[in-house]
Amino acid sequence: MHNSSTKEQGKRKPTKGELEQLYVMALVKALLELASSTNAGNSQQQEVTAKWSSNNCELEVSGTSKALLELIEKHNTEMGLKKKTNEYYENYKKGGGENDSSQNPSNNQKRDMSFAQYQIERVRNAMYLLEEIQLLEDKRSRNKAGKLKNPRLRFFSLKLNQDKNLENNCEFVDEKLKNYCNNDGNDLGNSSDNKNLNYIKNEQDLTSVKLDLLRSLNCRNQKHVFSEQIGTHRVGFFRIQTEDNIQIRDWFLWVLEERIVGFETAERIPIKIDYLIKKDFDVFWKRFKKIIENEKELTPKNVIEALATYYQTKSVVIYITHEEILNSDLLNNLNSFYSQLIEKINSININKCNHLVVFLIDKSNQNQANTEKTEQLVLALTKIRHGEVNELLDKIRKDKLEKQIGFEVNNDAYTEVVNFGDSPHFVIDSICQFVFKSENGIDEFAGNWKH
Repeated sequence: MHNSSTKEQGKRKPTKGELEQLYVMALVKALLELASSTNAGNSQQQEVTAKWSSNNCELEVSGTSKALLELIEKHNTEMGLKKKTNEYYENYKKGGGENDSSQNPSNNQKRDMSFAQYQIERVRNAMYLLEEIQLLEDKRSRNKAGKLKNPRLRFFSLKLNQDKNLENNCEFVDEKLKNYCNNDGNDLGNSSDNKNLNYIKNEQDLTSVKLDLLRSLNCRNQKHVFSEQIGTHRVGFFRIQTEDNIQIRDWFLWVLEERIVGFETAERIPIKIDYLIKKDFDVFWKRFKKIIENEKELTPKNVIEALATYYQTKSVVIYITHEEILNSDLLNNLNSFYSQLIEKINSININKCNHLVVFLIDKSNQNQANTEKTEQLVLALTKIRHGEVNELLDKIRKDKLEKQIGFEVNNDAYTEVVNFGDSPHFVIDSICQFVFKSENGIDEFAGNWKH
């Protein structure tokens, strides 16, 4: 992939061991968090700068290897990276050979490294690995002889996915990394610290791959609106409307939820609009009982304060569901609730990247223009186009998943996609039956996104 340039520039090949892969993910995550820490998209952390390119989906980064290590340690304490590194470092000092996942030009020199030097070496190797999987472009200036003008200062672009979403891009990089490190054709050879995990090794993993494929169906416009809103503001009120099928509604929410930072540990609050709330909206506040301290009354003020308090420690996701079309009075009341919540949040100084998302899920009303002034952004899913299914087939072929899934992606497959139609439920059901060979179709997978 980069063999010739590696020789020309005097760079060694990276290893693909477990520790190097951890450093890749730690570095990517730290840079993403740094870049998204201000609304302007430009951030500084000591000697490191990370700036989003306005024209391309790239992160432009500069800083020394030492400064990048400091950034990783600041942003990735939850990964236990230092402890893991120390395990390999102790083995390296004992002369444990390639268990330290280092190259081996001079064992004596290697064993004289301090722990800090060893960590920096892992950062450098992670960058070589990112370059090898074609996600990093080295932009350091060189003289006419090809020598680096400033070897200490790193300057590179990190080529990412469609948007700035942290989780989405981390998954994107992780998938690229796994596919590359498990590809026997990359001639790197196995490092003994690499656990040599197969991307698909059992039925559970195969199901996970199929779910990833279903999640990859783009719904581009909806994803873009959702990602831009929560990526820029970290809060949003979204009115979700799909065809009259609960499986597709839940699937659509499942697709959007992966873009919410901290979703796995988020405070999730379901609220169903029933006849009691429609009769008297004050009942709405009582549905937040589980987040209110026992001694406090269920008043709008107390509910808003409780939600703002949760938002300071974790992401908050509120699901408001209604089986019918919401009338203007209910919409106005819900808008008022959201406005109060945002006003409270804006009065609090929060530096973390938590998200607050309100989903309003009701029946689609396509025949009636909505003239009310609303706070919600409407995300309506009415069709999944043939081109999006073609991209799913392309991914199966590119990632060499045909044998595992048991489906050959040939010209007939692309022709057959036309027969799927564009109804979201029918498209996903057809993929599950035709591509994934599932007798139960969508029913086999629906439990994974059921709320």
